[in-house]
Amino acid sequence: MPQRIIPKCDIDTVYFRFWGGPRRVHSVACPIKQTPHYRFAEAMLANLANDSDELPQGTGYGRYTRWETHCFGAPVDHSPEIYAAKIREWNTAQFDLINNPLAVCEFQNGYFLTDGAHRAAFAAAKGIRLVTVAIAPDPGWPAITGVGTIEKYSGAYRTM
Repeated sequence: MPQRIIPKCDIDTVYFRFWGGPRRVHSVACPIKQTPHYRFAEAMLANLANDSDELPQGTGYGRYTRWETHCFGAPVDHSPEIYAAKIREWNTAQFDLINNPLAVCEFQNGYFLTDGAHRAAFAAAKGIRLVTVAIAPDPGWPAITGVGTIEKYSGAYRTM
């Protein structure tokens, strides 16, 4: 069965799921604008607008990537340096979510990402309200028990 594409999905209905522990996705969904991915993208775009190429500090993204590496038990290609390089590329080239939509699953009145958190956070930081999403197969993750902010479940990786 072909994927169902939603060409004009409101970015505020797209949620992220944090890692809750080793190879375990958390049951609470987080609005994309509450993620360290978004905070990092927003700060990096501000730096670029001010002709600075400096990596943002204090966004929580570096800690989160260390937590993600811990959860996978191996390095993941999501370092601040790699994400900053992507932001530079996307900011100067045609950012294409039409041919490379965000992969999501439906829940309640929104969608949770299964692939594309960095692109979703960048789009939101750029002020892009409508994004293209593709409904993906259910990954079999635990059911979502609520929606919260990063503060609700970031304690585990604050010390990373």
